[in-house]
Amino acid sequence: MSGRRTKCHRGSNEYAVMGDPRQAALDMVQQNKADIEATWLRYFANGGNADQIDFEACVYGLLDLDEYDARILSWAVEEISAL
Repeated sequence: MSGRRTKCHRGSNEYAVMGDPRQAALDMVQQNKADIEATWLRYFANGGNADQIDFEACVYGLLDLDEYDARILSWAVEEISAL
């Protein structure tokens, strides 16, 4: 792991950007529009805090994202959708 602390956490959270961007990311992965690694790379490149393992746990609903990381994920989803 990278030594950066993840912002993913257990518990519920409201998302201000696009509902739950985790669901949008999961839908893209399940529909083969993007793979989980490429989605994480976009998220991380935009300033996301979660490492790849925690990010995957967040997308699959095992952990939640805080508002900041949810916004970053929504940007990554929008970028991938625009390709």
